[in-house]
Amino acid sequence: MLNNMAASVLQHKKIHTTLAKARAVVPLVDRLIGWAKKDTVHYRRLAVTILKDRLLVRKLFTEVVPLVKDRNSGYTRIIRCGVRHGDGAELVILELIGQVADSGESEKSKKQKKQKKQQLQAPV
Repeated sequence: MLNNMAASVLQHKKIHTTLAKARAVVPLVDRLIGWAKKDTVHYRRLAVTILKDRLLVRKLFTEVVPLVKDRNSGYTRIIRCGVRHGDGAELVILELIGQVADSGESEKSKKQKKQKKQQLQAPV
């Protein structure tokens, strides 16, 4: 289960889960990203044994590492978002740190494009 959750975090950059599961998968995700920062054949093979998907390993080593290249550790963030009604389990969002900065830049550029478009369409 932990391997699948780690794969989901790396693939989707954000997952919704319980607090206990998130705390269990964070060390695995951090270890995978640490291996990807070293980028050797040995660490790629170790990542394949955990993730079971060569395309996801390629994505980890080429797309995820540039997002967190300036960080030494702490590649994930846990955000608490409430309690599940059925059993009272605490729900959280587990996300990669670098992805938040990228989404903020894209939103800013979208707003700028929208404002520029409105200015061009406005009657003079």
